[in-house]
Amino acid sequence: MAIIYCSYLSTKKGKKRKRNNNNNNNNNNNNNNNNNNKRKEKKEMKLLSIICVLLLSIAFSSATTVCKYGEISYTHNNLCSCIPYYSCHYVSLSQSIVTTYQTNGETFVQYSVDIFNHEGIDLKNIIIGTDATFCLRDSSSLWGMQRLSNGDLILPSVQPSINNNAPYRFSFILKGSAKANLYIKAIVY
Repeated sequence: MAIIYCSYLSTKKGKKRKRNNNNNNNNNNNNNNNNNNKRKEKKEMKLLSIICVLLLSIAFSSATTVCKYGEISYTHNNLCSCIPYYSCHYVSLSQSIVTTYQTNGETFVQYSVDIFNHEGIDLKNIIIGTDATFCLRDSSSLWGMQRLSNGDLILPSVQPSINNNAPYRFSFILKGSAKANLYIKAIVY
């Protein structure tokens, strides 16, 4: 307000200069306000991004149940629970030797595994755990299942489910003669 008041007391040339200064000051204030608004928007976007990541993490963690040793994660109608391994009669695994052979003094064994769905509804997915005994001959020695980076096996995308009261077979070739320890970690109906 003092600048505007002073401009009326000065000459015409001074008035223009003062008004230009006022315009420049207003432009600078507008630029500062715009910059402040942009900074504020960036902070709000960062906060919103963090909140979204947290919400997604919560959703993911609540969608998967990590069960204790000796339990299976059982999901039916989007409700997940842990059931003791010995009481899971919904799915069974049966592993059998197809052939044994030697190459360059190394023993290899080809196995087939039948997953049998005993329920009256389609099995949407299964997670089969493995351990150090699941030592494949090479990366192309597994058929009919997909191996995750942690070693677990899941149904491949070309086999989205296992029909009710039906078997599904997959195969693999192991190095050595030790049988693979396979166990069911999770089933989803």
